[in-house]
Amino acid sequence: MITARRLLVLGAMLVAAVVFAAEISIDADRTVDFTAFKTYAWKGGTPAADAALNADIVADIDEQLAAKGLKKAEKDPDLYVHYHAKQRDDVKITDWDEGKFKFENRNITESWAKVGTLAVDLVDPKTGTVLWRAAVTDTLKSKTVTPEFKEMLKRNIALMFTQYPPKKS
Repeated sequence: MITARRLLVLGAMLVAAVVFAAEISIDADRTVDFTAFKTYAWKGGTPAADAALNADIVADIDEQLAAKGLKKAEKDPDLYVHYHAKQRDDVKITDWDEGKFKFENRNITESWAKVGTLAVDLVDPKTGTVLWRAAVTDTLKSKTVTPEFKEMLKRNIALMFTQYPPKKS
């Protein structure tokens, strides 16, 4: 049964997604006690092709993990962290027929946009099992890394971690 609190959290997430025009999904193994994890190390993933952007993403994720009480460990971490960054071209088809059902003289337009997806995984180092995954997909408004893009990225990464640690069920 969905509780009022879950509905409130879901509603807040939907508002955040609309306000920031980002699609965020979070999945976790709810049988795991995430409060037991204290350390992490970076391992693997699919980093951004741009080295400076990669450094920004890692720094933003490190900042969120530190805010959640996790510390970097050189050896024997409780979690491995990796991220995957991907861009794709997406098309939006708009049909401006003013609500009329007709097939002639329709004003149909298409527009192309770059869409980026960033996924962050927290992995059990002993089993290699992904315990927590958050992903954000957003339209990229520029082909270059601008200060506005960096701010959007930082904000979206912060939104990804709003539900960490997940509640154990």
